[in-house]
Amino acid sequence: MERHFDEVEAVKAAIIAGDLAMAKQQAEWLANHEAVAGLPGDWEPYVAQMQAAAGDVADAADLAAAGAGTGEMALACGACHTAVGQITSFAFMAQPEEAGVTGHMARHGWAMDRMWKGLIGPSNEAWMEGAQGFDEAPLQGGSEATRALGLRIHELGAQGVEAADPAARGAIYGEMLTTCAGCHTAAARGPAATPQTAGGD
Repeated sequence: MERHFDEVEAVKAAIIAGDLAMAKQQAEWLANHEAVAGLPGDWEPYVAQMQAAAGDVADAADLAAAGAGTGEMALACGACHTAVGQITSFAFMAQPEEAGVTGHMARHGWAMDRMWKGLIGPSNEAWMEGAQGFDEAPLQGGSEATRALGLRIHELGAQGVEAADPAARGAIYGEMLTTCAGCHTAAARGPAATPQTAGGD
């Protein structure tokens, strides 16, 4: 299970970085490895769900599809933990308080991590704390692309606060991953960048 967690984390990190090829490569192992025997409870259907979602990522034509599949993987992990009575808890650092762009983006990372582990745990408390972490004014600097994507990530955070259904939360998180990737790509391109079609940070 630790290997599963590490691989799913690697897929998520690759998507946030905008590296579709790496996300697909990491997902390939999750989709095709042989399931471990001897896990407690009725775990087999959830592992199958996780592997199917990983297959969607491995076959994804774009970051939006990869992000959606990654949200589904996290949901399958959380559902399995619930089914076998093994809720996973995580230690978290305090929410960053620095001012400026660096602090703002650090809070984005903190909030995304909370929401992610809220899905995997699963933990409603972690999910809500993460979603509420986007309850601040979006950044106003940068290009038109990054401003639009920044606005979208905050809108998705607000949707996350309202979402109670796990499937809705997974879908929101999947779009958030794509939105982060779009913003990072746009920022790297500089002021001439144009908004990504897949989502919006």
